[in-house]
Amino acid sequence: MYLQPDPFNGRQQENENVPKSMFGVQGFNVWNILMLAIVLAWLVNRRREGLTWDMPQYMSVLLQQMNTMLLPVIGFVRTGTECLCNAMLFRWL
Repeated sequence: MYLQPDPFNGRQQENENVPKSMFGVQGFNVWNILMLAIVLAWLVNRRREGLTWDMPQYMSVLLQQMNTMLLPVIGFVRTGTECLCNAMLFRWL
C-alpha cells in the first residue's frame, strides 16, 4: 500500500499512480522487485567476502522455534482483540 497525506483531512490515502501489480501478477510491483534486488546483492556480497554463519546451533534453533510459535500467536491475539473491540463498539452503538 502506497500512502500519501490527504491535504483536506490529514489522513493518508493510496497513491493511484503507483502500480499494485505488474503483468497481471498480484504482489509483483516495483517495491518487491527492489527488495529482491537488495537481498540478492546482499547474498552475492556475503559469498564474495566469504562470511559464514557463526551463531551457535542452539541459538539458531531457539530463534526458529520462537518465530514458528510466536508469529501465529501474535496474529491470533491481534485478530481476537480486533474482533472483541468491534463487538464492543457495535454493542454500544
